[in-house]
Amino acid sequence: MKWIQKIDAKNRIFVFGGIIIVFFILVIAIASMFTSRKMSFSALEQKMKSAAQSYYQDREDSLPKQDGEKVTVSVEELVETKNMKSLDQLKNDATCTGSVTVMNNNGFYLYLPHLNCGEDYTTTTLVSKITNPANIVTSGNGLYQVGNEYIFRGEYVNNYVTFANEPWRIIKVNSDNSIRLLHVAKNEDVEWDDRYNSATEDSDGINNYLVSRIRDSVVERYNDEKFFTDTNRSYIISHNVCIGKRTPEDDNSVECSNILENQPLALPRASEIMLASIDPQCTNISSMNCVNYNWMADLPQDFWTVTGDSTRTNYAYKINGIAVETRTNRTSALSVVLHLSGDIAYTSGDGSEENPYIIK
Repeated sequence: MKWIQKIDAKNRIFVFGGIIIVFFILVIAIASMFTSRKMSFSALEQKMKSAAQSYYQDREDSLPKQDGEKVTVSVEELVETKNMKSLDQLKNDATCTGSVTVMNNNGFYLYLPHLNCGEDYTTTTLVSKITNPANIVTSGNGLYQVGNEYIFRGEYVNNYVTFANEPWRIIKVNSDNSIRLLHVAKNEDVEWDDRYNSATEDSDGINNYLVSRIRDSVVERYNDEKFFTDTNRSYIISHNVCIGKRTPEDDNSVECSNILENQPLALPRASEIMLASIDPQCTNISSMNCVNYNWMADLPQDFWTVTGDSTRTNYAYKINGIAVETRTNRTSALSVVLHLSGDIAYTSGDGSEENPYIIK
């Protein structure tokens, strides 16, 4: 009978081992369920975004057709169509509602989740972070509210943003809530234009931005995968570019006497050097006082603007502390401007050089 006892002992060990294994599997499963129901708010926003992308894969006809158009899908619709679980299943420690807005930006789709969990959490946009009333100043360095726009003025301002893995600085928040950025990384020098000019009888360029070499360079920059991925491009909204020519003494509104519509990328305007200065004697774009108290005047490179000289067909303005009239066949940096959608979500940062704004 000893052999029977040995078999029983082996069976007991086998059964006991199986019970332990099953126990651990149950513990892991329960822990996994608990963890999923404690999903972070950031992870929940990503889940909503992924669900919306899956939703529209089967409904491409419902995506916005025109540049700048938007559509919105609710979380309830995403749940009903089985693209995601309900918010209370994913986050049972907060009561939340949500939606995802999809925006057509020059043919690229930007998915923008918005989560509202009351006092626990609400998705914060970069615009709301920048224009927080605590950031608005009426004197000195900082963010000024001018009508329906918010403009960074002065020498020391927290207007740094990281976008497409590059440093940018915010010129202003526009009245439509889009964010105007200037690229401030080291940029290559290019000619504004080098075509033959019949007025000067020389190949010293023509300051017509519509057909200029520098416009070609701007378009190439937008299409270059080294600078922008398709994901990056989905954040860039088209805007109207002021390409009117001027003299230093002209009113700044002259620059918008001629408009190039719906451009994803452009160059800064000559007058923006004035907007950035808080020196009261900065009275025209070429005034030396404009170098004072001016973050744009302190950038390490001189760079081209989109603005031509109205008195000479072979001159355009570059920014070199002030706006300087320069022959178009000379070289200066290609520092582009773009507009980001005002609905993009803020992740972190305070806008300082050391801690720039980071977006989702």
